[in-house]
Amino acid sequence: MRKKNLNSVSDDIKKHIANANELLATAASAAGDEAAELREQAQEILTSIAEQIDNTKERAMEVGQEAVEAGRHTLQHHPWQVLAACAGAGLLVGTLLARNDKG
Repeated sequence: MRKKNLNSVSDDIKKHIANANELLATAASAAGDEAAELREQAQEILTSIAEQIDNTKERAMEVGQEAVEAGRHTLQHHPWQVLAACAGAGLLVGTLLARNDKG
């Protein structure tokens, strides 16, 4: 779900950047009021992109903080299960590495 949202935001940003570039290219060949209007539209698009990036950054920070809190909660309330899981993961990694060394 999060990956889908991230891809959607990324696609939106790419689309907005392409639109802004197109408007700026058109503004370069336009004159007077038309050029000013096209530059203003491009500026609005770039502002929208900046807002989307800020919103995405804030949401990523929130999700990261939630993950940290969940990990902290699990560690505080189930320390032996966490220790066992870490030991099991270490054993698995050690076994795989030892296997690769042999051949």
